[in-house]
Amino acid sequence: MWLICSCNLGNKSIRQYLSQFSLKNRQKVEIVVMDMNAGYQAPIRELFPNAIIVVDRFHIVQLAMKAVQSERIKIQRELSDKNHNRVYKLLKSNWKFFLKAERNIDTSIQSGFVV
Repeated sequence: MWLICSCNLGNKSIRQYLSQFSLKNRQKVEIVVMDMNAGYQAPIRELFPNAIIVVDRFHIVQLAMKAVQSERIKIQRELSDKNHNRVYKLLKSNWKFFLKAERNIDTSIQSGFVV
C-alpha cells in the first residue's frame, strides 16, 4: 500500500493529518517518500512502523547540485590572478556545464569546451 501525501505542514500538523488513517491501514504502508525535512522523520516512523522511508529524488539531486556549485565557486575563489587564469574563466563562464546530465555533454572537439 502506498500513501502519497504532498503536505507542507509542521510536525504536529503532519501527525494530526496522518493519524486520521487507521493503524491497520498505516501498517500496510510499505514505502513513504518524503523530503529531507528531519522534523517529518519521527512522526512518519511512529505512524508508519512497517514503512521504509525514501528521500525523494528531487531533493537528492538538489542537494548534489548545491554541493557541485559550492565546490566550483570554492575552487574559483582559491585561484590566483583571476583576470588571466584560464581555469578560472572556464569555471566561471561554463557553470551550466556542471549541471548537465552526462548524456547531454558534447565531448567532440568542436564543442568549444576544451581544457
